[in-house]
Amino acid sequence: MGEKQFGFLMKLMADEGFNREAAIEQLQSSFGTGDLRTVTGAQASAKIDELTGKAVADRMYG
Repeated sequence: MGEKQFGFLMKLMADEGFNREAAIEQLQSSFGTGDLRTVTGAQASAKIDELTGKAVADRMYG
């Protein structure tokens, strides 16, 4: 994944209440890897879509 994708994922995770370390651990678990550098851009995009969709739903439906 690119740096911008990583940064945006970290922002989305922070919005969910995760600190940096917890966000990284959660993402590693979600992607099934101990090294986020192995995550592809497509995988990161899918996770971003998932998290932004959840954020929108939370705002709409509380």
